[in-house]
Amino acid sequence: MDTLALKRELFRTINEIDDVELLNAIQTLLNFRKKIRYIDLSEEMTEEIRMAQEQARQGFVISEKDLDSKFKQWLGEK
Repeated sequence: MDTLALKRELFRTINEIDDVELLNAIQTLLNFRKKIRYIDLSEEMTEEIRMAQEQARQGFVISEKDLDSKFKQWLGEK
């Protein structure tokens, strides 16, 4: 089957699908192929990100090195 015939067959098949979850899965697969990446965030997740961004703007940040050191302390490592 050549590319054009395959595209037509896929179009016909997708056009007959009424299952929203399946259509979303197909869209995710196609977006991945196009390297379009997005995450469908809940309102709670969006708010957490907004709060973290605000904390970063206010200077409430820690370097990776300092964070690694704190993890080692918490785990009882030297």
